[in-house]
Amino acid sequence: MSADRRQSFRIENQVALVYKVVSEDELERNAADIKQGGFLPGGMSATLFGMEAELKGRIGRVRQTSAEIAHSLDLLNNKLNALINLMPLLQEDEENIFQQPMRHTNVSASGISFVNEEELAAGACLYLRLVLAPDYYYVAAYAKVVRSQPMRNPRDGFKYRVAVDFTLISDQHRELLVKYTMSRELAQLRARRMAAEASEFETEDADTETADTHD
Repeated sequence: MSADRRQSFRIENQVALVYKVVSEDELERNAADIKQGGFLPGGMSATLFGMEAELKGRIGRVRQTSAEIAHSLDLLNNKLNALINLMPLLQEDEENIFQQPMRHTNVSASGISFVNEEELAAGACLYLRLVLAPDYYYVAAYAKVVRSQPMRNPRDGFKYRVAVDFTLISDQHRELLVKYTMSRELAQLRARRMAAEASEFETEDADTETADTHD
């Protein structure tokens, strides 16, 4: 699957999100640091990702002999990943994301649109921090506002829909977004398929009951 295809997955979901408007100078300074080998806030080390790849390989081999043990290891690994993903968030002295209301968003690996209390100027630079439900993936990125439009039906204090493109994001956090959007897309497809099968089953039952009544 191409990189463009992986980044094109878009998911409608609830997200905890905070942002602050920053200057072009701050964004450019951070871009220069990244090019020189620095890290974005919240980035995870390559060592952890190497360990993750090795662990998944070992779990895959365990699955060949015991699906139950492999499933248990997957659950433990996912729990550890959730804690690791949230560590940068817990260490920051900034605004607490979990004290903010959940926002309805449309998110992909290349950008996000979200409901907002205030209008933001097109071209404005933002530093975004978000936690993706229900996986507790923590992502930090710099972004630029593409558009900010009034909502037809404002609710819960959110009057605008803001769309931004990520302009500076670590490879690790982009991969988290790819993994998140693909997994949520698959989950939604499974849910729709199960709902369709349940509806079909109910229709067949109703037809059977009708036929029995006529008999």
